[in-house]
Amino acid sequence: MSFSWEPELYKKFEAERNQPCADLIARLPNREPQRIIDLGCGPGNSTELLAREFPRARLWAMDNSVEMLATARKRVSGCEFFHDDIATWQPAEKFDLIFANASLQWIENLIPVMKRLTGFLNSGGVLAAQMPRARQLPIHLVARELSIQPKWAQKLKDVTLPPEPPPSGLAYYGLVEGNSNVKSWETVYEHLLPNAEHIVQWIRGTGLRPYLEALNPADQNEFLRDYTGRICAAYPPNEASRVTLQYTRVFVLVAR
Repeated sequence: MSFSWEPELYKKFEAERNQPCADLIARLPNREPQRIIDLGCGPGNSTELLAREFPRARLWAMDNSVEMLATARKRVSGCEFFHDDIATWQPAEKFDLIFANASLQWIENLIPVMKRLTGFLNSGGVLAAQMPRARQLPIHLVARELSIQPKWAQKLKDVTLPPEPPPSGLAYYGLVEGNSNVKSWETVYEHLLPNAEHIVQWIRGTGLRPYLEALNPADQNEFLRDYTGRICAAYPPNEASRVTLQYTRVFVLVAR
């Protein structure tokens, strides 16, 4: 799946996006990796956290978006950035840590790809992944419901949506021999935001990209108006006049 990204829009909620990444880093069993690759580095927020946590490691970062890579290169020094696709990536050397923060969920046939990635680990190395499991939330359901309404169905008929949400739990325990080498868990993050319009801005930087890129600028604005109206109804303000976005993420650690 390929579409353009808006790095600055993605970075608007960086504190919220960084928390799961920091939580994953905190759970890494290997505290002294020498060779690290950040798969799907985006605008460099995860790469920056890895560089800060492991300053003596040699660090690489990869993304299939030239826009994201351009932003990441300005942000993190001492890292080797390159353009590639996770699904077909074939490194010449192995790594102590393969880190994938909110990137593997875009891949078809996820489990076989993750199993292939474990083959690129050195002995004692770790594949660490964090993926959102949010397809069942109103932020995504509303977009899918809108896309099949008569007003939008024809214009959005060719939209290719991301794969099904990544599985949780037992699905990952066959990635390596010996289930003790695999840990998987889920965390529900509750993000308190000023209003529902902020939720729209959040998802506009990620899950709405396939819909918006299929529309011309005028239709994009109208689709966003329709979407925002439904999101405001789905996320009413609380007693403090704010809204809560609950967001589920699945974490996986695979050690060789």
